[in-house]
Amino acid sequence: FNVILAIFVDNVTASAKTNEQLLRKTRLRDQAYFADKMVELLVVVLDTYQSEIGAAHIPSNTEQMTLAELVELAAPIEITPQIFEKLRCNLVVQDIFRDLDV
Repeated sequence: FNVILAIFVDNVTASAKTNEQLLRKTRLRDQAYFADKMVELLVVVLDTYQSEIGAAHIPSNTEQMTLAELVELAAPIEITPQIFEKLRCNLVVQDIFRDLDV
């Protein structure tokens, strides 16, 4: 009986470790996925702002920029109701929000 109990406890412990590793991997993947979606969103926001306002300080190669560079570029901009409406109607933005369950 003790051998059976020991095998059971060993299996439960191994299963718990595997579940913990899966949860950790999922969390890390979710954070990377969220960061990727934020990059996509910032690119669309900056491109929309550039086309509406004609802001010369926003380069045209935003797709190759890092998240930090995009955030630095996006920080000073003001999203007007007109820009917000364009973003809201943008299919790419809608897809990003759908992917993020927003």
